[in-house]
Amino acid sequence: MPAAHLYGFTSRDATVLADPEFRAGVDRQDQQAVAFIALGQRLGRLRADLPPYWIWYSLWGLLDAAAEGVRDGHFAPRQIGHLVLTSFLSGTRPLAPPPAGAPAP
Repeated sequence: MPAAHLYGFTSRDATVLADPEFRAGVDRQDQQAVAFIALGQRLGRLRADLPPYWIWYSLWGLLDAAAEGVRDGHFAPRQIGHLVLTSFLSGTRPLAPPPAGAPAP
């Protein structure tokens, strides 16, 4: 994930975010990504009990945490791919059904 640091720049720089053309592009990409996440939910690959936008924002939060962790020297750049993927999948995989005969939560 060599470009994770760019997320922090583009997500916080007021000049970049003030550009209507850039903002429109970000909005289009967000809509496409959220539609892709919703498809994953319909296919049973991602948790359906979470809003698609929550999953999308969570992913970007993980990328931001990865960029800051590398910048601050807490993680090596080679570590963050595994850390982001593991964290993302552990929070978005469909929940396992309870064992047969188990009481409902």
